[in-house]
Amino acid sequence: MKTLSDLLSSSPLQAYQVKHRQMTKLATVFTALVSEEWRKNCQVANFENGQLTLVVNNSGWATKVHYATPELISNLKLDDYFATLRTIKTKIMALPLDEPEPSLKRLPLLAKQLLECTANQVTDPKLKTSLLKLASRYRDEVTHPQKRENQEQEMK
Repeated sequence: MKTLSDLLSSSPLQAYQVKHRQMTKLATVFTALVSEEWRKNCQVANFENGQLTLVVNNSGWATKVHYATPELISNLKLDDYFATLRTIKTKIMALPLDEPEPSLKRLPLLAKQLLECTANQVTDPKLKTSLLKLASRYRDEVTHPQKRENQEQEMK
């Protein structure tokens, strides 16, 4: 049985470790050479054959990188790690967004009452449940008591 040292020194894993160390170093150098705004929106994805691949957050940043490429190449080539840099390619990978809490949309009092009335008259239990669930989305307009009074008068 091979030891952990033997497995880690095998050629496929060793090549991966070398590439990982190189990419980590390149990412560190890149982040040291660019502004905070760039660090937040661009990450080094790969660097092979003189081509630097950056992952950006959106198409706006892809465009920004495209127009800044000549200046960026000049600045990065000042560091030995990027001495062979010729081109920059971008890939867009949007950051995951926090899903907003579903907000209950406000229904007018009249709509709530019509839904409840309809739900009480239907015979299909699934439809009745759906209508009552929809009616439960009503929220009393505390901030606009005049509006609520008008809605109640409309019902009469």
